[in-house]
Amino acid sequence: MRKEIKIQAICADYSEAKTHVFDINGDSGYDCHNTCVVWNHITFYGTSFDLSDERMAAIYQGDYRQAVKIGELSGCLVMCKQLLNSGEDPLTVCEDIDADLAYVISALSDEDDGPLSPDNGDPDLDTYYVRELKMEDGYDHTLLKTRIIDELPGLILTFCHVAPDLLAFYPDSPAEPAIMSDSLPGLSISYHPIFGQQLNLDKSVEEEQYRQSAPTYSDDGYGLFEKYGFKVVPGTGVLYKFVDHT
Repeated sequence: MRKEIKIQAICADYSEAKTHVFDINGDSGYDCHNTCVVWNHITFYGTSFDLSDERMAAIYQGDYRQAVKIGELSGCLVMCKQLLNSGEDPLTVCEDIDADLAYVISALSDEDDGPLSPDNGDPDLDTYYVRELKMEDGYDHTLLKTRIIDELPGLILTFCHVAPDLLAFYPDSPAEPAIMSDSLPGLSISYHPIFGQQLNLDKSVEEEQYRQSAPTYSDDGYGLFEKYGFKVVPGTGVLYKFVDHT
């Protein structure tokens, strides 16, 4: 087992390979399901030296031999503003892609308490949904996790070139053996190897019905986000926090 080191700096690695094919006769092939809903996976490495150390140059080049993996974060950016500007409903698009994602956007769109509510909130808010933040043994410290959460809006802006207005947290649902897969849920984003298979929702199911049928969870993970200022959408288990852009 590798000896635990005192972390002085954290490197976030976003090594995603994406492919897009377009027709020579003019059909772009763009689809809001993979242009405005962006799944991603970030790996975090810790170093025992700070940013001014000359050894940091190798880290910037992707050489992590002098660093240690401390955790991983998986989640999804939903560009609500662009979807609405394109005449698409964010919830409907998310229903096409993944059950948990649709549940989160549904909860955040609650007409009474949701921050994305058309009546009492702002449906234009670009939202980043944290599905999982998993730390390595020896590095599951509140200090490291809160520092990662604090940096998350800037990381998403850096990697996805969109600054999220809203952060949300809802843990990955318990996986059944029948739906375990190495492919990413979604219609056309199979280049990600980290998420389970696509879970389409029946469009005939009313919003409240699938909220009530959503799986229950333990409190694992919630405490950290609540202490960091996340609020819960009543009756849903979905936590959220507005991003301060000042």
